[in-house]
Amino acid sequence: MSEPAPSGSGRAISTRVLFAGLIAGVALSLGVLAFVREDQRERDSAYPPVDGTLAVAGPQAELRIVRDRRGVPHVRAASERDAWFGLGFAQAQDRLGQLLWLRRLALGRSAEVVGESGIASDSLARTLGLARLAERDLARARPESRRALDAFAAGVNAWLAQLRTGATAPPLGLAEPLRGIEPWTPRDSLAIAKHQAFALADPIAEILVLEQVVRALGAGSARGLFPAAPANEPAPIATPTSAGAALDPAAVSRLAVARKALGLAGASIGSAGWIVGGDRTRRGRALLAADLHFPPTLPARTYEAHLRGGGLEVAGATLPGIPGFWVGFNPELAWALVHTPAVVVDLVEETLYAEDPSRYFDGGKWRALAVREERIAVAGGSEVVLRVRETSRGPLIDGLFPEAGRPLALRWTGSLGGGIDGLLGLARAHDAAGAREALRAHVEPVASALLVDAGGAGWVQLVGALPRRLMATGLQPVPASNAAYEWSSRLTLEELPHETLSADRPWLVAADAPLTASAGRVELLWRPGARAAQLEQRLRETLARERPDLAQLVALQADTGSQIARSTVAAVLALMDGQPGLGRAERELLELLRGWDGASREDERAAAAYHVLCARTLPQLLQPALGERLAGAYLALPRLSASALLSDALTRAAAGGDAQAPWTAPALARGALARALRETSLFLAARLGASRDKWTWGSLHSVRFAPLWPGAWAGDDAALGPFSLGGDADAIAVSEYAALGESFDAVVVPGYRLLVDAGNLDQALTAFAPGESEHAGHPHATDGIERWRLGKPSLLSTSDPVIEDGPVRTLLLEPAH
Repeated sequence: MSEPAPSGSGRAISTRVLFAGLIAGVALSLGVLAFVREDQRERDSAYPPVDGTLAVAGPQAELRIVRDRRGVPHVRAASERDAWFGLGFAQAQDRLGQLLWLRRLALGRSAEVVGESGIASDSLARTLGLARLAERDLARARPESRRALDAFAAGVNAWLAQLRTGATAPPLGLAEPLRGIEPWTPRDSLAIAKHQAFALADPIAEILVLEQVVRALGAGSARGLFPAAPANEPAPIATPTSAGAALDPAAVSRLAVARKALGLAGASIGSAGWIVGGDRTRRGRALLAADLHFPPTLPARTYEAHLRGGGLEVAGATLPGIPGFWVGFNPELAWALVHTPAVVVDLVEETLYAEDPSRYFDGGKWRALAVREERIAVAGGSEVVLRVRETSRGPLIDGLFPEAGRPLALRWTGSLGGGIDGLLGLARAHDAAGAREALRAHVEPVASALLVDAGGAGWVQLVGALPRRLMATGLQPVPASNAAYEWSSRLTLEELPHETLSADRPWLVAADAPLTASAGRVELLWRPGARAAQLEQRLRETLARERPDLAQLVALQADTGSQIARSTVAAVLALMDGQPGLGRAERELLELLRGWDGASREDERAAAAYHVLCARTLPQLLQPALGERLAGAYLALPRLSASALLSDALTRAAAGGDAQAPWTAPALARGALARALRETSLFLAARLGASRDKWTWGSLHSVRFAPLWPGAWAGDDAALGPFSLGGDADAIAVSEYAALGESFDAVVVPGYRLLVDAGNLDQALTAFAPGESEHAGHPHATDGIERWRLGKPSLLSTSDPVIEDGPVRTLLLEPAH
């Protein structure tokens, strides 16, 4: 047996082992650090240069792109043409992957990179002929608009040329190889604009589902499940021919293919805005505030910029791929365009010749269908040959959507003309009157334009191409044989709803309320008015106690209150108070709701109970009348306001019900609520734990910024969420979740916010999430999220001293010779 080592020797061995381990650990740490640094160097090399000098083809003179502390580009050019060039260059630097993806969707070429999953979207884009329509719109564009489109395209192509030199590595997250990227064209920008306009307007799912609702309930009862009709309109009547197969939620997803491709889920898609007249504000000038509502994605749906060149000075939010500012300001005025879901698409039932279905009846004679072939390349699969058939009213869609059940032509105002003349003209306008004239040229999408100018004028005006009809469609397929459904012309700007700031109207709101009466028929999808009512109430309260400035409007944008929530809870309590058979858990939930003010704050327990209760109640009210399948399809409709429908149903039930609306029967409502209360308690306990203190809305409701296209993000997912959030679909602080399913995560949020004082039109306050860049790990990819979540907007200034009072990066672009 060997003797034990002396104690000193043992310590020496331990020290050697420890020292060796320390050396190994340091080496490992240095290796990891080197790997991390190498990975960061690889990322940094893929980021676009934002300082220094580049010689590029395209600009007519030297120009600068100054990026501020948030990465927002401020383009300094000698001419308006070069300012638009700088915008194209900057957008391509920060959002090239997004530009290319949006172009592929608009041209019907996404399947070339994503495979079979892109066929449905591509088939619709090809059937609509978006590329051909964009070419036609380009040929009709005003000369000044054509110059802006050409310059923007040249800017995008100048950045592509820089990438092809190899001086800068290709950006991460591109859906296609750099060598295969085709040059950008002005047509591409217009095709993107048309695609987004159609996706916002597309009512195919609503029309086909509502037709089946009429068949299930009859015209009288079905009317309660339709959007509010224009004045004096008859109840909806289904066409006499057979409809397609029974629909379900999956079918609705297939029918809403354009919205799905662009990720435009949610009834709150669009925007809201309001203005306050200068005679009621602290500084004596009008105030404007606007939110743009989009799904939370990376990159963002908007791109913030400031342009100066020649006589042009404009700042605000652009839409990637499109020159023009959807919300913004120049030295004389500020504006916001609030999307308004007007019906500008009809489904027209055509009659094909029984013995020769290549011919259709045009109302006077039989004519041959126009036929064209579209070939769709599919990555990893066989080419798809699409045969598009068209009548004089539009392309037939029954080949795309068998659910249609018969030949339906799609008639759309966007096929009659479009472009961005109005949007570009707005940026150049010098006062309210000039802006209104510029917006005469606006075609799509239909929007409510809010505007204030430095002289104190302010108004809200519906703009866009709206057809003049003898009879509204009632959101049903219409027969081609009935001339009453034909479009005779476009409603004039004067015929469209509008309001002006005055002593009697010291503030104006454009949100989700029905429009005021007009000389022509303006048919709309659902407009519950909840957000508008909350805004009206809060503005009235604010102006009664003080003269507001932008700080009060910032607080208003963060308001999570809901009038619909308050009315729904009042109806629930009226129906359930004193009802026998309720258990302790159900009674506790009712008491929790009783003391609630209707605001869905993050830390509010009653808000969590309310939203789960609503999601559990509404299907139970509709299923007895519609059946589970059709009720599911109806509740899955993209623009349906489920909360408004539930509030109306329960309020009417508490008042005794309506025989024409069986889902309002008091006994049905009480039974549904009793079951929903039990299910709500079980759901919250299972999801959030047994402790009632943990049942907060923020624990249940969160937001995550999801990649906009496959492979768009290769960074740290934690940077994109989830983040707890307050608000709901009806609040000013919109935070909508899906009406069906188990998730309460946000699908629509106010991703961009703008606030402007017309007395200080060289700056605005903006909140913007997630950030300016699409590049994973970039300092400006997610840096906007925290301030956006906290309701702390940042300054967007057009004043050079203000911009440069902080870290800036300046890129000089010199004309290449």
